[in-house]
Amino acid sequence: MKTPKRPKSHVTGDIGHTYSALLIKQWGWTADRIESDYGEDLDCSIFIDGYRTKLTFRCQVKSTLAGSSSVRKLKCGYYSVSISTRLAKAWLLSYCPVLLIVYDEQLNTAFWANASEQLRSKVSQLDQKSITLKVSPHSILE
Repeated sequence: MKTPKRPKSHVTGDIGHTYSALLIKQWGWTADRIESDYGEDLDCSIFIDGYRTKLTFRCQVKSTLAGSSSVRKLKCGYYSVSISTRLAKAWLLSYCPVLLIVYDEQLNTAFWANASEQLRSKVSQLDQKSITLKVSPHSILE
């Protein structure tokens, strides 16, 4: 009898979530995994000098994997991430800013971009099926 097989994409995805949350927690902030995932993976609160602030944000974590259709590494080094327009609209209407984090499995490093900010400049593309966001290889999450 064969048991269920865990796909490589699940392993890489879990590592990306855990790695990103750990980095954020090392700053003294919170990074709680969202169990009911509708486009955000982490719910984060910012603390300054150990005191909670009113500042919160959410993160969508994507992990690189050979053959992935949603995350591609471009020749220029940037990461290209495709998200549905439906999700883009939800992020634009959110009270909390949304950061897009790309975990690169080969580099064992995470990179980030302000997805909310990028989407505000792409409002004219909301009639398309999906929108592409870019994540710089220089914006290391550390």
